Amino acid sequence: LYNPQSKSRDWQLKCTVELLLKHRPAKTPVVFARQLGRSEEKIEVYKLDKLPLKDVDMLTVLIVGNSRSFIKDRWVLTPRGYS
Repeated sequence: LYNPQSKSRDWQLKCTVELLLKHRPAKTPVVFARQLGRSEEKIEVYKLDKLPLKDVDMLTVLIVGNSRSFIKDRWVLTPRGYS
């Protein structure tokens, strides 16, 4: 999700997460990347139900894992689906 929330668009991300939680488990990994390429860059991994919505703004990119994605150490891994 690129540019997922602004001060005037503060309701859409909450609705999106609620919709995702109807179709994905709460433990679905989400990569939270903010200020990419800048000195304030921050990349963290959260579970879908623990995503800190208040910290998301227009400088944030969120990557939501699929049904096979999982967290290992600080990484989100998604199997490719073939051997």
